[in-house]
Amino acid sequence: RAPPPRVTLFFCFSCLPFFLFFFSVFLFVVAPTHPVFHFFFLSFGGQQKRKYRFLCFFLLFRGFVGAKKLQISLFFVWFFFFFLGKNRYRPSEAERQRRSQAAQLKAVTKPKGSEKIPQERRFYVEVESKKGGATVCFDKTWTIGKCVDVACERLGVDNRNNDPSFPKTHLTSKKSGAVFPFDIPIHLLVPALSPGDTVILGPAKS
Repeated sequence: RAPPPRVTLFFCFSCLPFFLFFFSVFLFVVAPTHPVFHFFFLSFGGQQKRKYRFLCFFLLFRGFVGAKKLQISLFFVWFFFFFLGKNRYRPSEAERQRRSQAAQLKAVTKPKGSEKIPQERRFYVEVESKKGGATVCFDKTWTIGKCVDVACERLGVDNRNNDPSFPKTHLTSKKSGAVFPFDIPIHLLVPALSPGDTVILGPAKS
């Protein structure tokens, strides 16, 4: 005679934790070390296919040889690559884009012309022009005329100060509108022009 339904349900629910335990052991311990599991995994692995291909061949060898020690050691290899080594040796596409943007930002914000100037003589100025702006590093002993030539070269501005038929290119203070004369060293213009100030590179406004 069949047992009552209540007894059957009680028996099923009582055995459910044991079933889940043994199923978890099989799924996470036994199955990953079996070659059939890895063939199935590699069929749907996508980008992970190349990472686990060599491990699949080793597991096939283990399946033919049947060495328990090899099975245990390869399980730890699989655990390392699947849980600990994911994306460790090959950065993701988002990470590569982030590194590229950081490198571009560093190149943009790096002061132009600071490589050959000694640290104690560097004079940083924000220069704006019609072709864009940048942080330009001058030697504080340079005259404004020399600074104009260097700024035009760094920013790609056409400089025709030697041609009397063209208007002169000046450095003009953005804050006060003062036009700085060509023959004065830049460090003598402090505080009218201090490090970190913004100047406009172009013809002086009349």
